Amino acid sequence: MGAPSTTLRFDKLNYKNYSTWSDNMQCVLHLNGCWTAIEGEPADRLAGVASAPATAADRKLNLDAKSLMHLHIESNLQKIAFRKPTALEGWIALKDTFKSSLSCRILDLKEDWANLKQGKDERVIDYFHRVEQLRTDLHDVQVVYTDLDFITQLLRGLLSKFNTTKEVLSLGNLQTMSTQHVLSKLQWSEANAAKSTPAPRALACYKCGQDGHIAPDCPEGKANKWCEFHKSTTHNTVDCKAKKAASGNGNGNGNGNGKSKLKCNFCKKRGHIETDCKKKRAANVVEADEPSTSNAEAYLAEAKYLTGRYDPSDFMLLDRHFRSLDAEFGPHTLDGAAHPDGSNALCERFCSKDHSFTEQDLKDELVWLNAPFKQLKRFLEHYHGQRIKHKGKLKGTFVVPWRPDANWWPLVDCFKLV
Repeated sequence: MGAPSTTLRFDKLNYKNYSTWSDNMQCVLHLNGCWTAIEGEPADRLAGVASAPATAADRKLNLDAKSLMHLHIESNLQKIAFRKPTALEGWIALKDTFKSSLSCRILDLKEDWANLKQGKDERVIDYFHRVEQLRTDLHDVQVVYTDLDFITQLLRGLLSKFNTTKEVLSLGNLQTMSTQHVLSKLQWSEANAAKSTPAPRALACYKCGQDGHIAPDCPEGKANKWCEFHKSTTHNTVDCKAKKAASGNGNGNGNGNGKSKLKCNFCKKRGHIETDCKKKRAANVVEADEPSTSNAEAYLAEAKYLTGRYDPSDFMLLDRHFRSLDAEFGPHTLDGAAHPDGSNALCERFCSKDHSFTEQDLKDELVWLNAPFKQLKRFLEHYHGQRIKHKGKLKGTFVVPWRPDANWWPLVDCFKLV
C-alpha cells in the first residue's frame, strides 16, 4: 500500500465539531483502506485479542491510520490520539474526551439559538448565514432543527422594520416555504427600505462657509443680531415684524409690553398680528377642505375619517369605473371608507368615522375599499387580520396607487393585479 492520501476536505477536529468530524474521518479512513485498523481483524491482532500475532502489514496499516487522523486534528488536540499505541485506542480516546463535554456544548448552542437577534446594522444576508451556521453546529451535536424551525427562529429575531414582511410571510404556509424564498423576500424589503431612506446631507452654512451648522444657527450671524423688542439674537430690531406692528398702533419706541397693544387685522383682537392669527389659519383649513369639482375626471374629496386634516392623496373614483369593477368582481357588500352622511358611498352599507372599518367584523363580506392612500396600511392590516380570523372567508377589491416602495406594499403584493 502506498502513502496515505485523502480526497476529502473538511475542518480539522476542534472542541466544537467532533460529531461531524468523526463521520468525515471515517470516510477518509475507508477511502484509504485504513478503517480495518479501527474495526477489523488487523485491529484485533494489534490489540492482542486475536489468536494470531500482528504482522508487519498490520503495523504499517496502524501507522497509516494514525497519520491520517493526526493530519485532521488541531495541533492542541493531536496528542490525545497520536500518543496511543494503536489507531483504535486513539479513536476511543477522542470519543471519550468529547463525550464528557458534549452536554455542555449542547446547552450553550441551544441558549444561543433561543437568543438569536439581528444586529442593528447587520444585513439580512449576514444574519441569515449566522442562523444557518448555528443550525449546522447544532446538527453536529445531534440536535436537528427542521426548515420550519429555522424560518420561525429567523423571523422571530428580525428587527422591527421587517414586521410588515413578517406578517405577509405568516399568511402563507410556512411548512412548505423554502428558506431561500424567505431570504429573497427579506432582501427585497431591505432593498426597498434603503431606497426610501434619504442619504444624509452634510450641513454647511452659506453665511460663514463653515460645515456643521446652517445659517439660522450660525454663531457669527447671531453675534451680530439683536432685537430690542424681543430681547433676542434671532433677528435684528429693524427686521422685527412685531416691532413694526406695534409702532403702527402708537407704540413706535417699542418700550414696555408692546405685544399687548398689537392688533390683528383679521379677527380685530389685540395681542397678535394677522400672520399669527389662529382663526385665520383655521379658516384657511376649512377652505382647503372643500372638495374641488373643477376637473370632471377626478376631484379631491373630503379627507377620510382617519385623519382630522385634509389629505391630498384621497381621490374619488368615477361611478362608471366602479360599476365596471363591481360587475366583474362584485357585487360588493360594504364600502370601507365613505363620508358619514353616505353621500359618496358606493355600496348600500358603508363605514365612516362613526362606523370605523378597522373595528368591523368582515366575515362573508365582499369589501370595496378606496381608502386615503396615506392610511392604507391600517386598513390593509385589519383586512388581513380578519382574513386570518375567518380562514379566508372574505374577499375585496382595493384601489391603491402603484407604490412598490411604500411600507404597505407587501400587504398587497399577494393580491391579483387588475
